[in-house]
Amino acid sequence: MSYFRQTVIQGVTYEMDHLDPFTFPCIVDDAVYIVSIEFSNHCFTESRQPQHTPDFRYLHKSKAGDERAFSIERHTDSLELPSFFRILGTSTVYFTHHDNFFFMRNAQGDQYLVFFRAFKATQKGVDVKIIVSSAYRKPNMTKWASPVQFSTLIKSKARGRQLRAGQQMRIKRG
Repeated sequence: MSYFRQTVIQGVTYEMDHLDPFTFPCIVDDAVYIVSIEFSNHCFTESRQPQHTPDFRYLHKSKAGDERAFSIERHTDSLELPSFFRILGTSTVYFTHHDNFFFMRNAQGDQYLVFFRAFKATQKGVDVKIIVSSAYRKPNMTKWASPVQFSTLIKSKARGRQLRAGQQMRIKRG
């Protein structure tokens, strides 16, 4: 059974098993760190608006009252999320203003942003836990942010060390 329930909109079934939690190894400086990834429903939903018909309504068991609307665009874009994390390696991610991180990819010509938190895991056999808080297209995202290599982030979090945002630099569009 999937972590998120499938949804049916206008007769089309949208599966959610691609957003089931998973782990993967991240190799940094000859050390192997096990990274756990979990996704929030904000990766495939958006704020509910008056134009959303009842079949777009999406409630998730983990947050009572978090009424969102299913987004076909966000769902389609989310199909790539697991593979994005598996191949980040030494790619650049960026600090947000709230001690979270983000990276960008291309989705149908738009900037697709993936926002996440990372911290030392408490689960046995896992070094770092990442929770993907949201992912969506945002064509005019900021041009400047503080970069860090994903591998450096993983190593620091696994060791329980805080990372400090460095000098802001022009964002590399990816």
